[in-house]
Amino acid sequence: MNLSSDVFRAAAAEMILAAPPPSDGSGGATTFLNSSAGTMIKAVCGAVALILVIVAVFKAVQGVMRGRPAESAKVVVGCLFVAAILFNLQLTIELIQQFGKILGAMIDSLGDLTGGKAGG
Repeated sequence: MNLSSDVFRAAAAEMILAAPPPSDGSGGATTFLNSSAGTMIKAVCGAVALILVIVAVFKAVQGVMRGRPAESAKVVVGCLFVAAILFNLQLTIELIQQFGKILGAMIDSLGDLTGGKAGG
């Protein structure tokens, strides 16, 4: 009995039964995150985020002890941003969707300025 192949088969069966996702892909990503494989991915991402926060705290203390508080603040902010993304994957999907809308609006606006040669 191979555990990894059983997990893969279960995840594939759930994906086959899923409804077709919307055109932007967010529905498919949400469906995947709600599957058993997605739940496992969310747990791993949460554990990695927790480890990242702990490392950030140690790096911050080390930076302050060396007399570089600005550098340690930069490291802490960066690590906390990445950890926040890993903690809440559904929020990450929504942020990517919003960024795509903003980027699409910018491209359309650029197309209007250039006479319709940019954008779709």
